[in-house]
Amino acid sequence: SFCCGGRGEEVRLESKVMGGWCYRGRGLSACFCVPCVPLGCPECLCPCAAKRTIFVEDADFAVKIITQARDDAKIRMKVMER
Repeated sequence: SFCCGGRGEEVRLESKVMGGWCYRGRGLSACFCVPCVPLGCPECLCPCAAKRTIFVEDADFAVKIITQARDDAKIRMKVMER
């Protein structure tokens, strides 16, 4: 939460796939569920799920910054137009 400070409000970052039934797997690890981790799978069994929780001072502002950064990256990779 470097750019948004504080430990006030919670923001959850999740990358869901397959109609929202799975989290996207990330990296090559000992996780057997890659590339898809079922939503109900405990994190201790599949630590490779692409999800994180951060705490920020203002959640609405943080979500706007994160969404803009994601969209800017997609534009740079040419997978989205302005």
